[in-house]
Amino acid sequence: MNSLGAVMRCNLLACEVILTPHPKNRGGWCVVPGSHKSNLNAPLELIDGGSEIEGEGMQDVCVHPEVNPGDVILFSEGTVHGATSWKNDFQR
Repeated sequence: MNSLGAVMRCNLLACEVILTPHPKNRGGWCVVPGSHKSNLNAPLELIDGGSEIEGEGMQDVCVHPEVNPGDVILFSEGTVHGATSWKNDFQR
């Protein structure tokens, strides 16, 4: 407990601030839900960026949330996350 009486529950809190629209499955920020609780190695395709996630069957486990400017995504840094190829006509 700290001087404010609060107890730290997660030291790995991260946020993604959305500045442009991210239509569903059009690239950008992605996450593997529940991966922060797993004790398994992440698939190599998610780590080395050597292949498109969409082309390797990873679309079943990797989620691209549909978000709008001003949205904030809070997540644990322990979660497998990243970004995929941007497929929109405007810059991210």
